[in-house]
Amino acid sequence: MKKTFFASFNILGRHPERSEGPPHLACGGDELQRKPEKLYSHKKNTGVLRYAQDDDFFYIPGLLRRLLTGFTAVVVLSGVFAASQMIDLSAPAPKPKQFISYTAEEQVVKAGKKSWVEMHFHVIDGYHVNSHTPLTELQIPTVLKLDAADGIKFESVQYPAGAAYVIEDGTKLDVYSGMFAVRIPVVASAGMHTVNGTLRYQACDGGSCFPPRNLPVQLLLTAK
Repeated sequence: MKKTFFASFNILGRHPERSEGPPHLACGGDELQRKPEKLYSHKKNTGVLRYAQDDDFFYIPGLLRRLLTGFTAVVVLSGVFAASQMIDLSAPAPKPKQFISYTAEEQVVKAGKKSWVEMHFHVIDGYHVNSHTPLTELQIPTVLKLDAADGIKFESVQYPAGAAYVIEDGTKLDVYSGMFAVRIPVVASAGMHTVNGTLRYQACDGGSCFPPRNLPVQLLLTAK
């Protein structure tokens, strides 16, 4: 025998003609009614959720209808929200806040005598920064500035030589990439010292350069 499946919602619950008959099933506090032989359709409320297989069908009462309707609304709204949160994979990746990383490490020097300290920086992969001696005035140099601090004196910062680099439009650059270090001559009194400073730099990738950034840094010294 041909099997058919169809569904709609019953607003009133139990069919008016259904007063007694074959056994019924319980479903979530309402009754799931089983009626053989023929299907009913209420004239004013045609929304009876019916399941027909061969000659049998079930009525799904109004409470379940309301639950199913609410569940459908939640699913629809959840889908809209999820779609709004989807990431466009074709969009370019966001640029990092900083193109250089730095971790302060404690350094020990001789108290009252000239010593050299180093600060190590790492340019993140895929980028480079202008060296301290760029090739044109339009290119912003990398510069380290340290704040004055009690008990410690600095001399001029020593920067490494840059490497030649040519970007896509043919512009020539003198850059730092990967790891680079600056050296600073200091004279410190005995004790522990923390010096704050800023590394100002301009980063570029293979096709363009970005506005300059300021990276906060600290120099940690112990003079003995």
